[in-house]
Amino acid sequence: MEKRVIVAGTGGQGILTGGQVLALAIAASGYEVSWAPVYGAEQRGGVAYCSVVMSTDFVSNPIVEKPDLAVLASEGALKTWSGRIKDGGSLIYDAGLTDTVDRLLISPMVEKYAVPALRIANEKCGSERFMVMIMIGAAIGKIGGIDVGCLSDVLNTIFKDGSPELLRLNFLSLQEGMAAIG
Repeated sequence: MEKRVIVAGTGGQGILTGGQVLALAIAASGYEVSWAPVYGAEQRGGVAYCSVVMSTDFVSNPIVEKPDLAVLASEGALKTWSGRIKDGGSLIYDAGLTDTVDRLLISPMVEKYAVPALRIANEKCGSERFMVMIMIGAAIGKIGGIDVGCLSDVLNTIFKDGSPELLRLNFLSLQEGMAAIG
């Protein structure tokens, strides 16, 4: 079993950190995993994405050209990646980008999940900066087989110097995303 994932958006949204959370959660669940970040020279405001490959076997190629799952957090990411998703794959995007998704030529064989991540981030977490973590929670829910009991440890690893409130809000974001995907 292998699942190839792209997490993409705009630099400064937390794309690479979100992908790292996903990769560490996959690894903590006993799978082989690769995480490969890519970002433009501009970083904040430029293109940012990472590939995450989950497998029961050795991951021989960390490059994702046709993802099974795409977590796309910006209009630019949607325009770049939505046409590359494998038939039978899935797209997770913020519900605020539905007009963009409707205008794109996305295969009807791709499942689309409009997660109200920005709204949830503002209403439940108090800041839009948690939007991507909500989308990562949705990805965890969609992928399945990931031990959600490890998420607190994963967040403590990534945000080891963060405040308890930052850890709590990131954990809440992941939970809200998993609940949003159903």
